[in-house]
Amino acid sequence: MGEDELVYADQIDGKKFRLVLIFDNYSERDYKNDFQEFVDYQKKLSLTGEKGETDFRFWENKISLTTDVDKKDFKFWEIKEFVPPFDFFKKKSVDYLGKAVASILRANPKIIVSDELNLEIKVIRIKERSYYIESHDDLMTPEYACYSGAGIWFMQAIAAPLFYFNRVDFSYITRFFLHELQHFADNMKGYLQFDSKYADKIKRFSKKKSAYCLNYLYTTIFNLREEGYPDFVMRKEVGKMEINMEGVREYNRNLELLIKLRLKKDAEELFEKKIGWENMTASGEYACGRVMCLTIAMYVAKIKLKPCKISVGKEVFSGHDFPELDKIMSTNKIIYVSDFSNDVLQNAAALIEPSLGFHFIKLYEEACNYLGISEKNRVMTRDRFVFLQRKAMDFAAKERAKRLKKSGFVNLG
Repeated sequence: MGEDELVYADQIDGKKFRLVLIFDNYSERDYKNDFQEFVDYQKKLSLTGEKGETDFRFWENKISLTTDVDKKDFKFWEIKEFVPPFDFFKKKSVDYLGKAVASILRANPKIIVSDELNLEIKVIRIKERSYYIESHDDLMTPEYACYSGAGIWFMQAIAAPLFYFNRVDFSYITRFFLHELQHFADNMKGYLQFDSKYADKIKRFSKKKSAYCLNYLYTTIFNLREEGYPDFVMRKEVGKMEINMEGVREYNRNLELLIKLRLKKDAEELFEKKIGWENMTASGEYACGRVMCLTIAMYVAKIKLKPCKISVGKEVFSGHDFPELDKIMSTNKIIYVSDFSNDVLQNAAALIEPSLGFHFIKLYEEACNYLGISEKNRVMTRDRFVFLQRKAMDFAAKERAKRLKKSGFVNLG
């Protein structure tokens, strides 16, 4: 290993784990540019209060920049004197991330699918915080998990809080990486099949029907499991999970908008911003897929007669059978579910992991039937998907007929 590769090593249940952070393509100049962007973002954050789900705050809520700036309490007002050294950034990043990932693996040993796991992350500069981590699936093996990671994420997650506040929020780090590591385990077990088995076929089908939205409609059906389950695994570590019914309904409203978009660029933009990976709110496919997994866990709890807890406002319901669940979903925006036993979560995971695409939807429908959840309160059903698919194809056919007529041709059906 060279000076630009830093390693953290540990043993997990007798298996070798190594984290390697590679800085070959991340210079001190990149680091300083990232730091300035990080500072600018935090200053903007302090004014607007807006942030992404994986953004850490470095300002105090009590501070008003219009009246209290002169107190110098705002951490980044005189920022140049606070820059953490580059070597500090590198060494602390590998040390603290290594400890966090080791704790993830001890709590979730099935993520290690071989006798060793080498997690390699190539640190790079990603401008404007467009993403934090990217997997290199073509390089993945059971022994090697390969990623590119944004230097700015390591700055905000590890170096900056350690440098300024002398603490690191391990839960923040573990929640973020647990999602990615669950993806890795799913991939190595052959559970992520959309790209390898179906993506090209669906693209050809969408093109043939002149309904490019179908590509994204199928994609989200698979992503409900592929993105929702890792999100469920990540959130269950917190102990309390959310069912946001307004988010579920907004997700379905966005699907209705999607199937009326003829142009590929319009469908792609709506999918990415409102349905897919850019939407980390309750109406995105990550959160809605998580709700489906949570519903399956409630289904398992009821079958096994194991209690859990539902919280709605100030009301709390405990037990394994909730006859009013559908009514609660119809009349409340947010419902919290907690206190699952470990064996319920393990049994739910055993059901969810191998259930892909429409098999996952079918499992979710079985759970809803058993729990008494009506169609209107479900994230997705197979019948609803078929309905959306037919509407998309009908719309595309009508649009094509209009274009033919406008161009002086005859639509022969």
